[in-house]
Amino acid sequence: MKPVAGRHAVAPERVHQKACPVAISSRARRQLFLLLFVAFVPPRPPPGGTFSAGVTAQGGGTITFTEWATTITTSQGGAILLLADGSGSTITAQTGQVILNAQNGGKIVLDDGTRVNLLGGGGNDSAARATLGANVQLTDSTVNIAANGGGTTALQADGQATNGTASTLTATGTTVNFAGGDAPVGARALSNGQVTLTDSTISLTGSDGSKVGVLANSGMLTANQGTTITVAGTGNDVGAEATSSGTVTLSGGSVTMPSNVSNERALLASGAGSTLTADGVTISVPASTGGVGARADTGGTVTPGAGTSVSTGGSGALGLQATGGNSAITATGSITVSTSGANGAGVDADTGARSR
Repeated sequence: MKPVAGRHAVAPERVHQKACPVAISSRARRQLFLLLFVAFVPPRPPPGGTFSAGVTAQGGGTITFTEWATTITTSQGGAILLLADGSGSTITAQTGQVILNAQNGGKIVLDDGTRVNLLGGGGNDSAARATLGANVQLTDSTVNIAANGGGTTALQADGQATNGTASTLTATGTTVNFAGGDAPVGARALSNGQVTLTDSTISLTGSDGSKVGVLANSGMLTANQGTTITVAGTGNDVGAEATSSGTVTLSGGSVTMPSNVSNERALLASGAGSTLTADGVTISVPASTGGVGARADTGGTVTPGAGTSVSTGGSGALGLQATGGNSAITATGSITVSTSGANGAGVDADTGARSR
């Protein structure tokens, strides 16, 4: 098996033994000793092809990274740096910045019940990230984050390769549980990166504010087939956001902002060229003072499609809001908007915005 280029070149050893933990720590900065014992179940190659894997956890195997800022990086096109396969397989970073990072056409594959745990960190951390045209795939996996610092992102795709190939991250049947940290993001598409969530769950909780469930910042993010987004913060949180000409497309599923705090926004498109489309989505902001179901501002566009329902409560809450020049809320098909809070309104447009 070929080693994969990265921070350390690693070639795993396979023997016929039961799964045991793997540890990578600071004591081995210059000489990295990797002891990886896995049940010998060959990893499944893509249809019609083969791959090499730098580190493999299979059949309930465990990989643990114990040093702060541990980063697994692949820079070999077509290679899989880290393959986690099989129910109960677990990858844990006790502290760290980027735990899994694929770049330059590399690939990371996590499937069949894999758990990724990011515990602690000093801020601006990532659990799984694709950069420079790389690809990260998560299937039936769980990402658990207990972050101490701010600015942490669970799943991220950013940038593109020199040939124009976009970085991509796909998550199918995957759950993100994100507790704590200031201004965290559940899934982010940045700088032409592309994120696709299918039948997945994004949940952000904790005692800090300014949380964002899913975010497209000059990138493209798609959530479909019943993906649910729940953001419970302490105020000024957003469920799904498109900004800096980003594009968010939601199909089915729900966006829920359950907290009894101020200025919760379920959907937000901000800035010229930013677009957010929601077809058949259930949107709920039940208790936020000044909360908004869907908002377009400073030139952004929100398009609620057929089958979408928006409900708000709390004093002064709005169902649909367009504010700022050239901002637009444009409904296509039949949608439902309901408000129950005092001084609330179903639809509001001001300062050169339009709603129709």
